[in-house]
Amino acid sequence: MEEPIGSWVFPRLSLTLASKEMVYFSKWIYRHRNRLRKDKSFQRLLQIERLIKRYLKINITNLAKQALKET
Repeated sequence: MEEPIGSWVFPRLSLTLASKEMVYFSKWIYRHRNRLRKDKSFQRLLQIERLIKRYLKINITNLAKQALKET
């Protein structure tokens, strides 16, 4: 069974790249946690991290639902 190119393959590729970026970002924050804790912008970084994780979770869920509808 072939996958539709536009609606499924490209979003999955971009989500994979975004997930890798998110993992890198999380590891970077964890490594610099002690220094960043003193920094006021650190709280903003944590907020951004939470937002990105939530966004990825919503997109992955929507893609899964879309794939189920198409089959």
